[in-house]
Amino acid sequence: MDDGKAIKFDLPSTSSTQRPRRTERTKAAKNVTAFVFYCHDDQQPRGFVNRCPHALLELDMDDGDFFADGFIQCKAHGAFFDPQTGMCLRGPLQELLLEVDGDDVIYKGGLAARRPRNETEDREAHRGQRQQALAETLARRADDIHRIQQELHEKTMQRMAMYRQQQQRQQPKHQTGGNSARDTTSSKNAMD
Repeated sequence: MDDGKAIKFDLPSTSSTQRPRRTERTKAAKNVTAFVFYCHDDQQPRGFVNRCPHALLELDMDDGDFFADGFIQCKAHGAFFDPQTGMCLRGPLQELLLEVDGDDVIYKGGLAARRPRNETEDREAHRGQRQQALAETLARRADDIHRIQQELHEKTMQRMAMYRQQQQRQQPKHQTGGNSARDTTSSKNAMD
């Protein structure tokens, strides 16, 4: 696995990851997916349930793209998660139990205990460090984000102009006797 790339897969339907906690909102889902990737920070594979703990939707919105600037991102509502621990501002991702067997990474069929990778690490200190790294990364991207938004706006305006041109080209094909159906209706209403 390349750093920053993930492999998405279906979890077996009997997995404990499908049993919702009483405090969670639940939604019926036939197939629950997960993803596994190589975590550069600690040189280990990591796997998580592909479900945002906030929106209860797939993180990748079914396109297989989980990362933004080295962080796992929920495309449903923009939350960012630490790829090393799954930690987020409002709750971590559900980490999978994985085992490395030679060149293979094997899903062991359960969830890992929620804990920092380094047992002596303070969760809040780790969260603060990762939030700072995320804030710095997003600040560096501010100009890029504005440029991307502007490009999207321009593309939308171009598509709208093309659509209008297509509509205008198609309109003469539907005209009869110099008046379009719309013009005839307007004329009829004016006579009444």
